[in-house]
Amino acid sequence: MQVNNAGSFAGLQLSDGMIITGVGASFSATAKSSNLTLSDGNLVATSTNASYAAVLGSNSQSSGKFYFEFQNVRITDSNSGIGLGTAGTNFASYLGANAQSVGLEPNGGVWFNGHQVGTASAVPVGATVSIALDVTNKLIWFRTNSGLWNNSSAANPVTAVGGFPFSTIGSSVLYPAAIWREALGTTQIAMTSASWISVAPSGFGPWAPPSTPTAVNVSGAATLSNDGTLTSNARAAQSTPNNPTGTTSVGTQTMQGLAGSITPGASGRVLFMASGDGFNTAAIGQGFIVQLRYGTGATPANGSAMAGTPIGGAVKGVTAVVSSAQQIPFAVQALVPNLTPGTAYWFDLGLAAIGGGTAAIENVSLTAVEM
Repeated sequence: MQVNNAGSFAGLQLSDGMIITGVGASFSATAKSSNLTLSDGNLVATSTNASYAAVLGSNSQSSGKFYFEFQNVRITDSNSGIGLGTAGTNFASYLGANAQSVGLEPNGGVWFNGHQVGTASAVPVGATVSIALDVTNKLIWFRTNSGLWNNSSAANPVTAVGGFPFSTIGSSVLYPAAIWREALGTTQIAMTSASWISVAPSGFGPWAPPSTPTAVNVSGAATLSNDGTLTSNARAAQSTPNNPTGTTSVGTQTMQGLAGSITPGASGRVLFMASGDGFNTAAIGQGFIVQLRYGTGATPANGSAMAGTPIGGAVKGVTAVVSSAQQIPFAVQALVPNLTPGTAYWFDLGLAAIGGGTAAIENVSLTAVEM
């Protein structure tokens, strides 16, 4: 759930860029057909074409009495349906086609194991369908828009009367399930008591427990999984390349071919850093100049012409202060604030000689960190 404007949620003060974690159970992001999309925090499922499209809920139960709702339901094809299923539900057929699922069709027909086991109320577009489920005794009741349970005045989940049986279902571990064979079939799942429109029968608890909402400011820098785990999308790279061949170019930098690389995954704000030792092999008063550069495309080779964008200051060192070359440690760094996430960037050092001779760098360490 992305919050785009300042506000509050469950007593938490929110600001732009925050997300809410732990707001309850939803449809599964993995137990679904490819031609089905999830939205609104995976609470809403929508079929994208007229082929079979199926999805299971994220939470299961194996014993006890529970209640949940399908809200704003659109099932219009006779092979579309809502109900329950096992992990082995056939996603390429109607709900209730075998012993792995129980389904309510648009006309009110209730199917299990390839047979119609009863008739509940029809499901008009936009309806809320309540489901009371005795998982232990394998009995199910459907109610449309707070009407009669299983379309019968005698049926009552509280007294265990009039439930449709499914005792031979293939597994005791059950999930809410929906299957469409129509384009733009849709529904919203409501497994927690706070999300219900109707009222559960006495003795039937919520299919999924509520969770405590937490506001987290990630600003695109993290991924929120279905179980509420935040994983950083920020990237980092580090390398210690071999010592490159030096350059005799005076004043004009040549690339060193160090082949540093990073592909930002979040903010695009990347801190580039490099350190090492620089020197010049010639006479007194000669030295080196080194600078960070970055770009996209082919990685520059050692000795090639200047490429990419220079960043940060150019560090200079006069290494031949006596008759023999003297190594001088150097460190350069620069923050680039607006790289494109998902795009690969190389980073390298440009090197030039000061006053002649051959400038060279050794013991180089390259680091890039997305902030």
